[in-house]
Amino acid sequence: MKEIALQHVAKIPPPPRGFKFVSVSVSLQGAAQLLYVEEKAESLVHRQREDPGFAVFPVPDMGAAFHYKLVTTDGEQAREIDFPPFEFAFPMVDVFADGSAVIVGSRCEWRSENDYDVNGMIFDKASGQEIRFLAGDGIQDIGVDGNDRIWISYFDEGVYGNFGWGNLDPNGERTAAPVGASGLNCFDRRGDIVWRHDQEQQFIDDCYALNVTRDATHFYFYSDFDLGQVSGDFTTLYRKTDIRGAHAFAISPDRVLFSGQYNDPPDRIYLLSLQGNESAKSRKGRLLLPAGKIPKQATLIGRGSSLHLFTRKDWYRLDLEEIE
Repeated sequence: MKEIALQHVAKIPPPPRGFKFVSVSVSLQGAAQLLYVEEKAESLVHRQREDPGFAVFPVPDMGAAFHYKLVTTDGEQAREIDFPPFEFAFPMVDVFADGSAVIVGSRCEWRSENDYDVNGMIFDKASGQEIRFLAGDGIQDIGVDGNDRIWISYFDEGVYGNFGWGNLDPNGERTAAPVGASGLNCFDRRGDIVWRHDQEQQFIDDCYALNVTRDATHFYFYSDFDLGQVSGDFTTLYRKTDIRGAHAFAISPDRVLFSGQYNDPPDRIYLLSLQGNESAKSRKGRLLLPAGKIPKQATLIGRGSSLHLFTRKDWYRLDLEEIE
């Protein structure tokens, strides 16, 4: 097994005063994006409700509007975005080239054609203007490409519509598909959908991982754990893989580095060579930190050709170009 060492990038800065950590992501430029919410809303961000004898469901909004703050850092310099108060929970965020940002709540509920949770916001930091839009339920990930288009992927509940369906007609049939029924959507900066994945061409049951680069969008999905690519003109390409259940990947023109599969330890990785429209059998490897093992609570994110690993205190990175 090949062992590959991650490089330390920076310490994670302390939260802004009066705020609590929510999530971390990586921008198109490779910066860490640290999202925080005001302290009094900390317990409301990831709430769940239980229906006795049935199931546990996420609560898609916080019940009131609260402040979020985004800190973007390259490890040396940092900048902040203070979002206007909003109510949606389970948030995900990315930034545009001009410093504006898009933030979506992973869950929403559609009660009728005129009554649903609006769970997306595009915020222009310079002007203070905001655009609210329906991003759909069951969001797995988001990313902004080099043309300032917003890509949103969906897991199975978004595809099949636990929430987000239209009304029932008199025959008991649904009158509209979920926003996420395509498994992957592309939105413009006004929040309008400009492209949907063609489920008849290749069906997405569950989009496990998304990597939005400057010129293309890459996605890894079930069925049946293929690697998809959408170019700038919305041309699609699919490759078979022998990877099952990875949740992150880095990609270059000729190689892909996947995180571990189902039941793998947190340090497991797999390297695939890309040959035209095909992929070769994967090679197994192991990630190492400069000092110590990778903790189970670490967050692994792929953006472009880099894998980023975040612990509670530190940020590490590995680029595909560094692997022989």
